[in-house]
Amino acid sequence: MDWCAGVVRHGVRRVRRRLAADLGGRIKNDQRAEGSQRAGNLLYRQVDRDDNAPDEIIYARIKILTEEGRKYGDVEIPYNKSTESVRGIQARTIRPDGSVVNFEGTMFEKPLVRGRGIKLLAKTFTLPEVQVGSIIEYRYRHQFQRGYVSTRIGF
Repeated sequence: MDWCAGVVRHGVRRVRRRLAADLGGRIKNDQRAEGSQRAGNLLYRQVDRDDNAPDEIIYARIKILTEEGRKYGDVEIPYNKSTESVRGIQARTIRPDGSVVNFEGTMFEKPLVRGRGIKLLAKTFTLPEVQVGSIIEYRYRHQFQRGYVSTRIGF
């Protein structure tokens, strides 16, 4: 492994840890003062990794508990453009009354980190009609170049 690849992977891990801390830390393990309410609750998260192919499918389901939690409707999926790709993004909002609104909007690529030989991007999109009491779901395929492996544990 050359030094640059190690730096790229380290940078991706750092960005993913920050996002994991944001999503998992603030949603799942939120320790606020007594009487306050969590912004959202991570109901379910699944990662299916294929040992024969360099890819994984990620699925997340989040319940919005407060107005502050509506920010979780703005989704960012980080990836390293030189060695990874994100495809097949599907998302939807389930309203409190049970009706479903599928995401049919535009996805954007947002630069997260740029450096010498490093280009970390995030696929970003905003789910429609996110409100208190709704559930947001999204799934995507995260593909790696042959020879690269996901070293992530957890998020």
